[in-house]
Amino acid sequence: MDRVVYVDEKKEAIQELSFALQDTYEVIPCLNPRETVSLIKKYNPKAVLLEIALRGYSGFQVLEDLQKLPHPLPAMVISEHIDPLFVVRALKTGAQDYLSRPYTISMLTHRLKRLIASSAPKNLEKGEGYVKRPLSIHKGSFFIGTSPFIQQVRELVRFYADSHYPVLIQGESGTGKDLVARMLHFSSYRAHGPYEVRNVGAIPLSLLESELFGCEVGAFTDARQRKGCFELAHNGTLFLDEIGNASDSLQAALLRVIEDGEVRRLGSTTSIFVNTRIICATNKDLGELVKKGKFRDDLRYRIAHLVISLPPLRKRKEDIPLLVEYFLRNSAFPDASISSKALSFLQDYHWPGNVRQLRACLERALLLCQGTHIEVGHISFE
Repeated sequence: MDRVVYVDEKKEAIQELSFALQDTYEVIPCLNPRETVSLIKKYNPKAVLLEIALRGYSGFQVLEDLQKLPHPLPAMVISEHIDPLFVVRALKTGAQDYLSRPYTISMLTHRLKRLIASSAPKNLEKGEGYVKRPLSIHKGSFFIGTSPFIQQVRELVRFYADSHYPVLIQGESGTGKDLVARMLHFSSYRAHGPYEVRNVGAIPLSLLESELFGCEVGAFTDARQRKGCFELAHNGTLFLDEIGNASDSLQAALLRVIEDGEVRRLGSTTSIFVNTRIICATNKDLGELVKKGKFRDDLRYRIAHLVISLPPLRKRKEDIPLLVEYFLRNSAFPDASISSKALSFLQDYHWPGNVRQLRACLERALLLCQGTHIEVGHISFE
């Protein structure tokens, strides 16, 4: 039976977790956080679980101690603190996962199993597992700009990339939510795994569950056996866009997958384990949807542990010159230029369609100026 060290100053918390894991893991209690490293050397555990809010010698100091080991163990924080900055600091200090209370036993065991599995050596030649070292961001998957907003987004992507936590990306239409999702995937150790994208709002309700979870022969008329996107994204990332449009039944199913790490194809009686990182995006206020009874609060709680909020273009107009330069250099007319008056004209606009609208505006202007020099007269916003 694999061993895990649990660091907490509360005996009741250690007893509770030891009882919860008694059938699958031997829990080595650590009431004194300063003794964590010595217990690791003595018992050779597979992972470390710890409470971050410790007196005297904090959980952050424990994480720093773990990073000094020749072969740092994977660490999961279990805490009542859910402030995003608190989570970011824990991940930045060395934690690979962050589980907030209250949690279910199935969620705890699933996350712990996944944590240990992802840190074990893998045979890449046989297609098993992933590269653990974060890779450089995939070509084209980067954010243009130097504004404080964009710098913060880049930092959050860097901190969140290697976490197992689901990520919720919020922002108006056209702000680049799909781009951030790609950044999270391709800068993580899952980068060699699959990256599946599904627009929840674009899939017919009648096909949504089979598309996500798969189906068996005979599940419905003319049904053939097929994998759903959770299975297709095994050992990789599944990006669910427009999550605010999910139906009640889909929300319930998603909650089960997140908690248990298992999917069941339509028409099947058995469940399949999937190691899939979930990233969701929405241009709606999920809090308002919860108040209106259109979105489950427990699902919002699960998918929004890590949140990245994208600013509208009107709040980062200092980035417009860089965006314009980038779009021009990567257009069909890379030698085209733009006048200072035209650039100022673009910066004075409020951009309800955000970066997507800016790109379309420039494409029209390039056609009107025949790919030479863009003036104010070549610009139209509709």
